[in-house]
Amino acid sequence: MDTETGYDPEVWQLICGELGLAGIHLPEQAGGSGFGAVELGIIMEEFGRSMICAPYMGSIVMAATALAACATLSQQQRWLAPLLSGEKIGALAICEDSGEFYTTHLHCTARISSEGWQISGAKRFVLNGKQADTLIIAAATDNGPRLFVTEASTAGVTAEQVETMDATRKMADLTFKNADAELLGQDVPVDLDALQNLTLVALANEMVGGAQALLDAAVEYTKLRVQFGRTIGSFQAIKHRLADLLLVVESAKSAAYQAAVALDNNDNVTELASLAKAAASEAYLQAGIDCIQLHGGIGFTWENDTHLWFKRAKSSEVFMGTPAFHRWLNDNWNPELSLVEWRTKLADTGWATADWPEEYYGKGTSAEEAADIAAVFQDMGIVGAAQSGVRMLAAATLLAHGNDAQKRKYLKRIITGEDSWCQLFSEPGSGSDLAGSTTRADLVGDEWIVNGQKVWNTSAHHADYGLLLARTDWDVPKHQGLSYFIIDMHQPGVEVRQLKQMNGHASFNEVFMTDAVVSRDNLLSDIGNGWQVAVTTLAHERRSFDRIRGGGSFAEQKGRIYDEYREELEIDNEPYKWYPQRAGRVDLILQRAQETGAINDPVTRQEIAKLLIMSRSAQWTAARARAAQQAGKPQGPEGSLGKLAASNIARLAARVHTHISGADALLSGQASPHDGIIAEILVSVPAVSIAGGTDEIQKNIISERVMGMPKEPRFDTGPFKDLLAGPFAGTTLAYFGAEVIKVEPPGAGDPIRGWRLLDDSGTAFWWRSLGRNKKSVTANLRTEAGREVVKKLMTTADVVIENFKPGTMEKWGLGPQDFETLNPDLIFARISGYGQTGPNSTKPGYASVTEAYSGFRYVNGFPGEPPVRPNLSIGDTIAGIHAVLGVLLALLERKQDRGTGGQVVDVALYEAMFNLMEGVVPEYSGGGAIREPSGSTITGIVPTNTYLCADDKHVVIGANGDSIFVRLMQAMQRNDVAEDLRYADNAGRVTHQEFIDGLIAVWTRAHSAAEVIQILEAADVPVGPIYSVADMMEDPHYQARGLFERVETPQGELTIPAILPKLSASPGATDWPGGEVGTYTTEMLLSVGYSEEDLAALRNSGDI
Repeated sequence: MDTETGYDPEVWQLICGELGLAGIHLPEQAGGSGFGAVELGIIMEEFGRSMICAPYMGSIVMAATALAACATLSQQQRWLAPLLSGEKIGALAICEDSGEFYTTHLHCTARISSEGWQISGAKRFVLNGKQADTLIIAAATDNGPRLFVTEASTAGVTAEQVETMDATRKMADLTFKNADAELLGQDVPVDLDALQNLTLVALANEMVGGAQALLDAAVEYTKLRVQFGRTIGSFQAIKHRLADLLLVVESAKSAAYQAAVALDNNDNVTELASLAKAAASEAYLQAGIDCIQLHGGIGFTWENDTHLWFKRAKSSEVFMGTPAFHRWLNDNWNPELSLVEWRTKLADTGWATADWPEEYYGKGTSAEEAADIAAVFQDMGIVGAAQSGVRMLAAATLLAHGNDAQKRKYLKRIITGEDSWCQLFSEPGSGSDLAGSTTRADLVGDEWIVNGQKVWNTSAHHADYGLLLARTDWDVPKHQGLSYFIIDMHQPGVEVRQLKQMNGHASFNEVFMTDAVVSRDNLLSDIGNGWQVAVTTLAHERRSFDRIRGGGSFAEQKGRIYDEYREELEIDNEPYKWYPQRAGRVDLILQRAQETGAINDPVTRQEIAKLLIMSRSAQWTAARARAAQQAGKPQGPEGSLGKLAASNIARLAARVHTHISGADALLSGQASPHDGIIAEILVSVPAVSIAGGTDEIQKNIISERVMGMPKEPRFDTGPFKDLLAGPFAGTTLAYFGAEVIKVEPPGAGDPIRGWRLLDDSGTAFWWRSLGRNKKSVTANLRTEAGREVVKKLMTTADVVIENFKPGTMEKWGLGPQDFETLNPDLIFARISGYGQTGPNSTKPGYASVTEAYSGFRYVNGFPGEPPVRPNLSIGDTIAGIHAVLGVLLALLERKQDRGTGGQVVDVALYEAMFNLMEGVVPEYSGGGAIREPSGSTITGIVPTNTYLCADDKHVVIGANGDSIFVRLMQAMQRNDVAEDLRYADNAGRVTHQEFIDGLIAVWTRAHSAAEVIQILEAADVPVGPIYSVADMMEDPHYQARGLFERVETPQGELTIPAILPKLSASPGATDWPGGEVGTYTTEMLLSVGYSEEDLAALRNSGDI
């Protein structure tokens, strides 16, 4: 970058020679590779991402392309071949004072004489103009503009390098004074449109690569940068900003990719190339601004590379100026058929839903092919499958999760339109938190009985079936207690009431279910798998946002099929008739701007251009998502952005409509422009950012799930069980020789198996540690036979550890009283949020909530700020340790043979945390003092704090002992403070805490963390670094103490924590890491009296 040439010649030779990238897009006859704009775009995106300093844009994309397009074969051999080999550098000189890329009104001229052509004039902003060996110049002749070529060393040619904002891309001003040149090709008019379009597309792809690099840098930095005790990436404002940026970048990618495809297909190229460049430029600039902002002060420094991409973004902003199917239709289409008859034909042949599997009324085509087929339907005026309402969401969900019988029962009638559907997810108490559903479904015999309320349900008032999310298990984490059903809406137990909205329409309903019945056959997927099924529905809802109302109405066509189709649309679209208005009606913008003259206002015109770019980019992003889904690829970010894009487009459209309308925006009803449509737009748009999940929730989803940002601290208070305390207690006992039988539900097993980071088998890495030495046995506690299995195991056990809500084990006949005769010596360890007795005992209790209730959270954090939570479930772990302690004491008591026998160990999560609260109770009782949060210090002990060092690392110093404080001050060369009697004891230091902490902070800020530690350790002052897990695993002391051990898992070796505490004579051992679900089911059940035949029957019935 800082060299005169601006690039590394060796790297350039590698690009042109070994990698063969120079002529990737040029035809083979011109010496290229014969690929196209799409492949060129891939290269440019990667070049943009890595900010490569090379003359690729100027010499290859521009100069070489011009030569390939215009030069004769002999000229190509002379001038083009050296550029493609990297032997020479080329430059294309088009722009003059205006900086625009056009050949009209050129001031640079070419005149022919007996000695040939000579050029005079000037060119500006020539990319690689100073470094070039070969120059291609646009000049005016008597017959119009032409392209010429000459060597840079030709007499009369001078090049002056200009200082540019983007130092990675060199530019020069060229002057020609009667310089000899050679006409390229024949003496015919030059059309630079194709060259300009290619350059714009290449530039757009380079810019989205740079934008992605900036976005990646911002995400990575915010994950690591700690402020106020947590990574800044966990703050909602940061996550929302990054989610917004992701939307902008992905939309720009869609525009750039689509333009490249269009260029290769010669389809509407000029418009799409310009649009792609504009969208990419906006994304690149926004990424640069946001990246600098999120880096804070460091982002504005020269040492931080962000400025390089930002400057490239600014310079790039102005660079380049601102057959079988048809036969079937002909043979079968008859507009006098009934709608159902015609659609039955479509379903039976697969043409209506071509991208569905062949066995389920499709053709197995790609999404693009299916879209092409749908376009043919529309062009030919032929009615397709029923698309309106929630039908296609139901179809997508059934295709992904339904069994064969369900697909065959429902899918065909969805295509024919005989059945209509609604979605029953949201509830009055949960809103966007769909997993918080409290509608319950209880299995009674072969039927599910449903009770509860749903709200915001479109089309429920005329639906035949509903997609129902209901809770079937109240004793597991909330996402795992949901099941997904198909419910018949025409039954006595279902009542639907319509809700009137602020725009006067009644598109939504509330649905009340009172002992409503769902057959067992209408459970979609498995019990407890409802959330996974719902995610599928939601994903399709957001990808198809505002497109669920079907196609055109075929208003002019005649025939029975059209009459029935229009009647269907009238019914199905009645709730949605204002939906085009909530989407902002972008289609009316240009027409209204031209009619009102607002198009002449430059501000309004800019807003319109921005709106149209956003709208088209959103369409292409949605197309990318559909293509990825059809190809079976993992969900990319584009699939999550459609809903958010629709909200942004609608709000901007409403603002533009307001600008265009002026004072008429005050009017409503028929007095409003377009017979009230504009007024309806303005009062309907607010709904778009709420429907389908609020924008705020969607931004959190995008930032956390797509971008990997830290999750928001959660404070769940619903009736759902946290599963860590019990498993941790069992693991600790298993460390030291106890035979621990881990009872898990059949199928997925313990939910912890699927928590956090997973290995290639889908199993949590954590499980390999937490599940070690445990014998997994599966039993379905929701069935009588499953509970009988557990009862037999408990009858022979010494200890039972359970982590359910109080009363659950009694409800199942597995409570302590049920074993007073069967196993009187059984020790029953019960872990719950609030204990087995007391007014709060029946409340559900997550560790997060009970940590707060215990007083622990109150003293954590900084004064005046919300209490904070360590990024660990301390309440569960501490409760597990208390359970182990209680079990060991109970076993010791039983061993005394004093007739005690078994007993209950009652552990409450909040009490375990309360047990850590030191002197807060006696201090309040005796002195009336409430201990308050004190940040990184501890009340009444000075100094003990966290201090920032010169290298932005922190250290912890604990010098609260009197003699230690003196040594600290001496090490800091502050003997005056060390000898001052005011600080000689802790009471005096507490009085002067602010002064002492400030003194230490100034000193540590002048030294690196390593220097601080070295100095203080030499002075025998307690000091230490703040370690991440990476630091721990590299630390020699950790290694010397043997705090890690390697275990073999099915996916390979894994490091897990060693067994603690360390016992000299019986240290415990890891016999095996956490294994697979049900590994010991057969062994353990045979040991308690079951036969192989019994086990086979239990498995077949789902009881084990």
